[in-house]
Amino acid sequence: MVAQSRGAVPCPAPNDTPTWSLLPSTDRRFEARDGHASAVFRGKLWDIGGKSGTYTTRRLVPTTRRSDIWNPRMATFFTEKILGVSILVLLEGYSPTPANDIWYSPDGGEMPPTAHLAWIQVRYPVPWAQRGWHCAIALNDLFYVMGGSPLNNDVWDTDSIVNGNWQATGSVPWSARTGHTCVVHTVKNAKLGDASTKTMGVLAGGWGDDTKILNDVWLLGDDRTCINYRSPDTLATEAAPWPVRAFSALVSLDTHTPSDYLFGPRMWLLGGGRTGHGNFPMFTYTDMCQSRDGGGFAAFRSETTSQQPNK
Repeated sequence: MVAQSRGAVPCPAPNDTPTWSLLPSTDRRFEARDGHASAVFRGKLWDIGGKSGTYTTRRLVPTTRRSDIWNPRMATFFTEKILGVSILVLLEGYSPTPANDIWYSPDGGEMPPTAHLAWIQVRYPVPWAQRGWHCAIALNDLFYVMGGSPLNNDVWDTDSIVNGNWQATGSVPWSARTGHTCVVHTVKNAKLGDASTKTMGVLAGGWGDDTKILNDVWLLGDDRTCINYRSPDTLATEAAPWPVRAFSALVSLDTHTPSDYLFGPRMWLLGGGRTGHGNFPMFTYTDMCQSRDGGGFAAFRSETTSQQPNK
């Protein structure tokens, strides 16, 4: 059972809300892209691969697929018990067809050439089918892979990327989906005199059966027992107040503001899109919503780059 607060949380005061600024451009050729993987690892933000405009590889092959790695001098970091260090994990995805390979790196390929560990592919057979547009999280010493395309609601977990030992979770209550988003988030008990916290996984939205776009939010427990056992209380909300969407971003961020100190960090849902029709084949969003517990979301800003669809 996941502890959660059902009470309404007031919106932050204007001076307690993060602001956005455009970073100055550099002469480095980081091309605009989508479908890339991002992670925070060793105090840096890492972006890996994705799809961009057409370019020509060193082998003179035109393509839109990228395999470059950037950091500011679908990856997730995980503390590997066998190696005793944190590792950066890249698994599955479209290359260009769905894959099920798993790669990891203790250094992101950033160490000097004389000690270059780069990327290592696991040697064991990966027990699940190829997929892309899935999501993965590292939660309390376990690494989880959830859903993806071809459409499924599989959940696999392991305590060692290096050794494998993957286990398939039993049936889960959330429907098959792809293009969903997930994050590890900490909820703080805001009751007077109680500073306890609960760490959980949060899974939101996605693209489901019959091209149905979703806006449900699910909370995942912090051990195998909670992941395998579901009750109605593990559904944070069947329909969040934000429009249905897939391919959005969900991050957990402690801004060290007074409200975050008192009530705990906030989750931020950013952007995404949904299929449309006619002259609007795709709706995309530049809105942002925030939540402390996954159950109640408040809009920070509502703006779309095209016609506003119905939920």
